[in-house]
Amino acid sequence: MKQRGVSLIELMVAVGIIGVLSAIALPLYQDYVVAARQGVMIDNMQAIRLFEEEQRLSEGAYSAGTYDPNDPNAAGGLTALIGWSPRASTDAITYVVSGVSANGLTITATHSGGAVVTKAYSRP
Repeated sequence: MKQRGVSLIELMVAVGIIGVLSAIALPLYQDYVVAARQGVMIDNMQAIRLFEEEQRLSEGAYSAGTYDPNDPNAAGGLTALIGWSPRASTDAITYVVSGVSANGLTITATHSGGAVVTKAYSRP
């Protein structure tokens, strides 16, 4: 009489294959997540720069400020100063506009997960 079922060896081979596949896929997924976060940060930094240019054209100077996701409507925040806020209400990225001069500004974005992007923008 023949027994039906899965042997221990077959089960161990299947678990080993799953382990190898997850060891390959997990780092790729983590790299994808980091790249996506940085892409969002760069897009938002470009939007902030455009709002800052509009501010400079109407008021004559850039505005230094911070967008803190824990207090998005702060008096010295970018929302109050230049009218910028991120599209997503669950944003976990802090934006800081600093190094403001007549010729440009620096924007730093810091994600709560640890990713940081800094860009300096200068007037042509």
